[in-house]
Amino acid sequence: MKTCAFRPLAAALCIAFAAALFGLIGFGLVCLLAQPGRLPETEHQTFFLGACMLAFAGVCLIRRCLLLVRYRVEYDDFSLRFHFPDGAERVFSWHELPQKTAAAKVRAGWRLTFADDGRTYPLHRCAHGFRDLTGRLRESGVLP
Repeated sequence: MKTCAFRPLAAALCIAFAAALFGLIGFGLVCLLAQPGRLPETEHQTFFLGACMLAFAGVCLIRRCLLLVRYRVEYDDFSLRFHFPDGAERVFSWHELPQKTAAAKVRAGWRLTFADDGRTYPLHRCAHGFRDLTGRLRESGVLP
């Protein structure tokens, strides 16, 4: 059975990058607060707002990586098995998939929407096995 999943190593690298970003932000804040009269007040405020924006970007990066690593698709010649982060699974055969899903192109890949309950499933282009899976989905008529 083939899989299409976001690699845990890639998620670990993203989290390590965000941790390094938080370390730099913390070091900058410590240096800024250690010498309070050295810079004008407007530069203090500008730096603090920039640090808050970078920290928010780091939190968003970590959240996205932890979310994507829990999605996984397993498929063979007969069926597909979609694994959701909450532990739910959806199993479809290749011939019934075009009637039960709708695909939409998004910036990072594809988003499949299941017709019966409206749940969405992201297919990220950085996932291992993305090209093989999208090729098979094009052959079956799910993707344009």
